[in-house]
Amino acid sequence: MMAVDETLTPARLTDFLAHDYPRLRLYMGETAFNTMARHCFATAETPKVRLLSLHLPDFLDLNKPFSRSQALSDLARLEKAFHAALDAPEASIVSQPLHPSVQRLQLRTNAASIWAALIAGELPPSPQRLDAPQELVVWRQGAASRFRMLGREEAAALDAAARGEPIPQTAENFLRGWLEAEIISAVL
Repeated sequence: MMAVDETLTPARLTDFLAHDYPRLRLYMGETAFNTMARHCFATAETPKVRLLSLHLPDFLDLNKPFSRSQALSDLARLEKAFHAALDAPEASIVSQPLHPSVQRLQLRTNAASIWAALIAGELPPSPQRLDAPQELVVWRQGAASRFRMLGREEAAALDAAARGEPIPQTAENFLRGWLEAEIISAVL
């Protein structure tokens, strides 16, 4: 996310949001994205770029016509998590089990598939609401943000690790992968 925090005009807000959410803009199309940014600006109590950018996923969830497509807010959440992972501090091996960039998301739509298609330069699939939330982990590995889908057991084990609880023995097979991917900082 851009570090500038100043009062904006609608045109400048659109530019900032396009910088912070390029995949969302690509998915929506320039005209629809610009309309959304103007609507976001018009409903804001404080038109500060940092606040509007941080709250864009919630704005998309709560305001029609954007709330009609949950894929928009899910895609924005994923994009926001990618930026947060890049901006996270470096890990201290002894201070916490998970890398500071790790974030867990639950997406209600196929936004991860849409994201992957956009990154690959392919036509994204049609948005679909999922029967059950899709569990994801987003983190920074080296200098790049990454994400991957989690199964129910792995999601529960990662959540336990985040709370500082012991990893169940049945989930120990996940530890090697987490260490290699730099999702966890240490095995405590």
